[in-house]
Amino acid sequence: MKFVRWCLIVSVLALGLPIPSLANGLVRIEQSDGSSKVYHGVEIANTDAAVYFVPASSEELIIQKRGCTSEDQIQVCPTPDVEFSRYGVIEDLLVSHAFLFVNTTQQSHQIRKSRVTLSPNTLMVEILTSKGTFIRALGIVDSTSTP
Repeated sequence: MKFVRWCLIVSVLALGLPIPSLANGLVRIEQSDGSSKVYHGVEIANTDAAVYFVPASSEELIIQKRGCTSEDQIQVCPTPDVEFSRYGVIEDLLVSHAFLFVNTTQQSHQIRKSRVTLSPNTLMVEILTSKGTFIRALGIVDSTSTP
């Protein structure tokens, strides 16, 4: 049985067929009226310029990296630009506060002045929009390519 499974994997790789990644992200959106929505199984792509959160729907949350520094092995972007894409139409989100934390190492690291520890190859973003909506996204990076 193991041999058959191994042959199947090798043949799929040899054919160059895409293999779906396991999406391990979670996005939670809390509106100022108290309502909330949670997206499970969100794919996360971390590129040099941006982070993309892609749920199964035709929506994307795009965090454009800006003003990033490195603190204790974690990339910290305190002033990212935030965009929301629905069916290919991109809209800038007006943001009061936003922080992006990225751990691309193979070790866990604690975010400075926080109780949060990021596992290897994970990231977290916290956004407060000017309308009072709070967005928090956390998960394992699935890709380093633009979706």
